[in-house]
Amino acid sequence: MRTLTNIVKRWFFFFSENAIVGYLHDLSKIKTSKNNNQYFDLKIQTSTNIYRTVCFSPEKHPTFKCKYESSSPIKLTKFQLKNNDKTSEQELVINKRTKLQDPGDKESEFDYQPLNTEQKHHSRGNIGW
Repeated sequence: MRTLTNIVKRWFFFFSENAIVGYLHDLSKIKTSKNNNQYFDLKIQTSTNIYRTVCFSPEKHPTFKCKYESSSPIKLTKFQLKNNDKTSEQELVINKRTKLQDPGDKESEFDYQPLNTEQKHHSRGNIGW
């Protein structure tokens, strides 16, 4: 049964003023949804987590592609953090207001780690968009 509380929980987004720094994995090509919205998805590896991420700002794709191909870190601000109802994991949502920057040396004091098959498979199985 769908209650107002469940609907509000499902659509509640937390807009983060904090920054997140991470490396990019599994960057997709730009896709078009059934509603004719363009988006792409990827995973962002931080020092402590791997976040499933969707970006609804296709003009950011070239910047992400450059960082992805060079295995360079990226700094994000003004992103949204969403709890996935199916997995209880937090996911990142990027839109036109999200800022992309190069992190400072002290902000990226962790290394790029290739994702293993288990992490890739686990993340693909929990798509909640």
